[in-house]
Amino acid sequence: MSDMSFEDILNQPLADIQAPKALPIGTYLGIIDGQAEFVKLGQNQTDAVQLNIKPIRAIKVDEKQLAEVLNGADLSDKKIRHRLFITNDSKHRLKAFFEDHLGLPGGLTVKQAVAESMGKQVVIELGHQSSADGTQIYNSIKSTANVNTL
Repeated sequence: MSDMSFEDILNQPLADIQAPKALPIGTYLGIIDGQAEFVKLGQNQTDAVQLNIKPIRAIKVDEKQLAEVLNGADLSDKKIRHRLFITNDSKHRLKAFFEDHLGLPGGLTVKQAVAESMGKQVVIELGHQSSADGTQIYNSIKSTANVNTL
């Protein structure tokens, strides 16, 4: 399913617009989609790297719920943000993700690994998280694993 054009969105009645539904909880095969972005997150403006992961295959998911959420769209039309903090206390998580889960060489720097991550496949375990006001449910990545674990 392709994106609506700018003009299509402008002509859509407000009553017909709904928030996107979160994908069902479960395990998916995903691919790092596009270049990662360095961001600052939270109240303390902590440095982080943000990657967009495009799910390309459902592995262990309630198929009925998935079909209902997708409503005819392709799974690969969805994008899930994966954020990893860049702090001294969390750098071991960066190593695990880039080296163990994406299979990148251990000799790379973190900066090089971020640049090399685009297009790599990874297994993701999706969960749900509520918005701060409790009105919407979002997908959150609970864990990642190497594709060789499948």
